[in-house]
Amino acid sequence: MPPVRTPLLVGGLALAAGLAIPAHAAPPPVGGHAAQCARAVVRDGVTMLGGRRRIHGTLPPVAARVRVVVPACHDSDGTPEADGKTVLYRRKGIPASVALFGSARQRRGDVLLYTAVGSFPQLRHHPLHRFLYGSSRMPDATKGRRCKPASTTALVPAFDGLLATVRGHQVHVTIDASTRIAAPRVDGVPRLTYGKSVRVRAVDCGGHVGLVARVVTATR
Repeated sequence: MPPVRTPLLVGGLALAAGLAIPAHAAPPPVGGHAAQCARAVVRDGVTMLGGRRRIHGTLPPVAARVRVVVPACHDSDGTPEADGKTVLYRRKGIPASVALFGSARQRRGDVLLYTAVGSFPQLRHHPLHRFLYGSSRMPDATKGRRCKPASTTALVPAFDGLLATVRGHQVHVTIDASTRIAAPRVDGVPRLTYGKSVRVRAVDCGGHVGLVARVVTATR
C-alpha cells in the first residue's frame, strides 16, 4: 500500500521522528503543501502509524482480516482528497487494537507494521516486544551509562517516546524495556492518550541518551 500522507505539525507540536497523526484524531494541523506526511490508518477511531520493521523469529499466523480507513492527505492546496479503505491483518495473540500487519504472507524479516498511537512495543510485556527486539532486556537505553534520578511531566506525542520541557527546552524522553506505564489498558496493553500530560519518574543519563522513563503515570 502506498504511504498515507498527513501533515508534519499537529497542534503546534513538532512530533518525534518527524511524524504526525491524521486530522481525524488530532487538533487542526499546521502546515500546507510543503508539509511532510506519515503512513497511517484509522481503526475504530484509533490512529495507527505504519512503517517497515525488522522481525525477530517467525510471526504467529494470521487470525483475521481487518478493514481500516486510510485517511486522505491534506498537505496540498489542491482539491481535498477523500478517505480510502483497505484491509490489514491481525495475527494470533496480537490484538487488532494494538497492531495490524500489511500482508498475510510476510512471516519473517522486514514487515509493514501498524501500531496504535500511545501503545509502546518497547515495553517487555507488550505483545509485539519479542518480535521487534528479540530479548526481554532490550531495548536498554541506560546500559553502560551513569544515570541519576529525575522527574518531570511530559506530553504524549504520536510516535515513540514522550516530549518534556526541561529548562525551557523540549527534550525527548526515551521508553525502554524497563519502563513501566500506569495507564488504562486496552486489550490488556497500557495505552497513553495522544496530547495528554503524564507524570514521569525517570533517570537522566546525559549525552545523547538524556531522560529515560522508569515509571510513566497517566493523569486525568
